[in-house]
Amino acid sequence: MGVFLKKLLFYSLILLFFGWFSLFSESRRFIWDKKDKEKFELIEEVPEYDGFINWTSGKVQCSMDMPADKAIPNLGKYLNNNFTYMKDELKQKLIKVMGYVRVSDLFLIKDYYSMKNQLRYEIISFADRAFYLPPVQKKDRFLGMVELELYGKDGVANLFYDSLEEVEVTNYILKESKELEYFDSLVVDTLIYKEFNPSLFMRVYDEDGVQLYGPETIDREILKKHGVCEYTTTLTHAFNSSRSGNRVFYTFPYAIKGIMKTDLVLHNKDASRLLASPRTQKFLRHGKVIVVKSP
Repeated sequence: MGVFLKKLLFYSLILLFFGWFSLFSESRRFIWDKKDKEKFELIEEVPEYDGFINWTSGKVQCSMDMPADKAIPNLGKYLNNNFTYMKDELKQKLIKVMGYVRVSDLFLIKDYYSMKNQLRYEIISFADRAFYLPPVQKKDRFLGMVELELYGKDGVANLFYDSLEEVEVTNYILKESKELEYFDSLVVDTLIYKEFNPSLFMRVYDEDGVQLYGPETIDREILKKHGVCEYTTTLTHAFNSSRSGNRVFYTFPYAIKGIMKTDLVLHNKDASRLLASPRTQKFLRHGKVIVVKSP
């Protein structure tokens, strides 16, 4: 009876663990294959490390698999050993994949690895805070995955946003009046510019090089929580986004700017119409911007 109770307790703990894990991760959606992604999601793949950057959801994911033994003498020890091994492997992959995240028009995250030693350690420490999915068995393979947040409390983007100084946009803004046209969100359609690339520091300029929008112009708490803008691949999602309002200013950029083609240039006429009302600037300070890019 004692042996039976020990086995019952052991398997109960295993079931309890996976039950807890299921509740904890039910709000997470892991993409195991390209076909699992939503049509509106802007995904940038890093195939050499089995990972990708989801610019729409603001997450970096990596995966791996390994063969499962047919005979498992000690299930608990086997799962623990596999999880430890896969977590170490996934961490190394994650550090590589997150390095491909564009911070600005000049730098990728991996460029900062060699700039400042302390900053390198801080960036890598985010790999320890990432969410590691315990191994999932599928036929004769064990699958593992890790997910890193770009934004939010544990978002790696905060390391770079903290160093920015806030900038107040004053160009084009007129004195408020009831008759003055205003907008509560901005949708920029870059579908004709295949070379445009998403980044953490996406900035918008006018034709004269004056900055109209960017991480420096957004409320700092909102920037850390949601990022500089929302990226998507469809206009349908853009106009139904939580960032999109009832008075959307929809436009095509005049040009794409930056060494890595991450910044947008608006026509001066568009800029003067968009920013004329101080009310519009209040919405833009809350990050009400969506950028549409071809997949």
